[in-house]
Amino acid sequence: MIRVHTIRQFREQGYTLAAFCLHQYGGIPCNHSAVVDLNLLEQRFGADWSLYGENRLVLMSFLRCKSCGGRDIQLQISPSNTGVAAPVGLQAGG
Repeated sequence: MIRVHTIRQFREQGYTLAAFCLHQYGGIPCNHSAVVDLNLLEQRFGADWSLYGENRLVLMSFLRCKSCGGRDIQLQISPSNTGVAAPVGLQAGG
């Protein structure tokens, strides 16, 4: 299994990073999702910035749902050629 840690590795290996909103209103989840722009992440943090460890908390502090404004976000990665997402445990509570 290939492990990707840095923004550069995500891009070189063709991975996509998606954010999913887990915020709920009266028990009904928002479920909004969006692909995270790796170009913007690279501009802000640099190509060798890891998406794991303490850095994931930094990244999560910047994320907010564009639909409902919630901050209860889960990130998932997927190889762009399969479309199959796999959770990476990057989750922050709102």
